[in-house]
Amino acid sequence: MRTSALTAIAFAAALLAAHPAFAHPHSWIDLKVAVMFDDAGKVKGLQEDWLFDEVYTTYIVDSFAKGKPLTPERLAAIAQKIMGNLKSYDNFTKAKAAGKPLALGSITAPGAAMQGRRFALKFTATFAEPTPPEDFAYEIYDPTYYIEMLHAEGKEPVRLVGAPAGCKPHVAKPNPSMDAIVRASSLDQTQTTDTGLGELFAEKVTISCP
Repeated sequence: MRTSALTAIAFAAALLAAHPAFAHPHSWIDLKVAVMFDDAGKVKGLQEDWLFDEVYTTYIVDSFAKGKPLTPERLAAIAQKIMGNLKSYDNFTKAKAAGKPLALGSITAPGAAMQGRRFALKFTATFAEPTPPEDFAYEIYDPTYYIEMLHAEGKEPVRLVGAPAGCKPHVAKPNPSMDAIVRASSLDQTQTTDTGLGELFAEKVTISCP
């Protein structure tokens, strides 16, 4: 099982002092993603569900709720705060059309809930220009690899909504080099400046259609 606590790069840097120093990654997020299609059969956006590890859930609750009950209103406020912090990092979402970066448009419907002892964040990211599915690919990752972000195990971690008949998603597992693994293992919690590292450990999702 992947262990430890979530990065503070997009949240509260002061929390880092409370984390033990281990090699990267320090935490994980389990992902579920719905790839959304428009009426023309093009990819128009992603509905993302992030499930945070239990340890960093504690930091989120302590930092934002400050001992107050986790009411729906407070959870919604936490989601808005996190999304504001993630904006500068493109919501850790990198999409491409025919190999070229695909610009994000609006971020809508942010929300949060508790799933047992874990904090769940959800939002919808739309693209500025819809793209044909055969040209589309996405990766979701923390560029510093402080967090490990992988699609959840089990049934349909990636599903297609409104896709043309016969289209299927494909999740390619990362295949980092030994050099990348050594780089990750040499970084402690205070070293988050290697912004090229996370992509090497990211899963890549593509779509095939008949």
